[in-house]
Amino acid sequence: MMGLFKKKKPKAGQEETVIVFHEDFYRQVEFVPEENYFERNNYINNLPPNQGGESGFEHCIAREEQPIKTSTRQIPLEEIRELLSPLASSFFTHVEAAYGTTVTYRKENTVVWGFDGYGIFVETDKADIVQNIYITHNSHFDIVGNGIPIAKALILLGQKHKLVLIDWDQEIVIRIALKHITYQYLRDTYHFKLKD
Repeated sequence: MMGLFKKKKPKAGQEETVIVFHEDFYRQVEFVPEENYFERNNYINNLPPNQGGESGFEHCIAREEQPIKTSTRQIPLEEIRELLSPLASSFFTHVEAAYGTTVTYRKENTVVWGFDGYGIFVETDKADIVQNIYITHNSHFDIVGNGIPIAKALILLGQKHKLVLIDWDQEIVIRIALKHITYQYLRDTYHFKLKD
């Protein structure tokens, strides 16, 4: 969950601040249609055990795409904006991905809302229809609500758009439409002190 992030100041003539995330964390925690819940749980349960060591991993697994993609929901970006903007502490339209220590490239059609040290990234097509939604850590997002704003955001995304969250780092699938399950996940994984 913890990504290598930075916030770059605008260059001369550039109006907006740039959020940069390391591509190793791309879609490691993603939102997908709830119809994927049982299949993704089964997929995770059948993954080989991690065999990492000092020299890295012996085997790498390329994840298959979701059987039902988020894009099939045909969610307009404006609907996501209406849900997240009232809860977020910040919003950025200039997102870059990085690999190595110096190479960055612009993530076109990507925006991010900041919540309590984490960002919810949304990728769209050119017609502003959501293609992917994912979340990852970014120390440049203000911590203002001790997890309450991000919890509300996850629950609303789950309820309104019938999405579940897959945390590939933790190897779990979460029904974020359910408050008690979302709160437990945020307590266990993000260490927020949320009370039911």
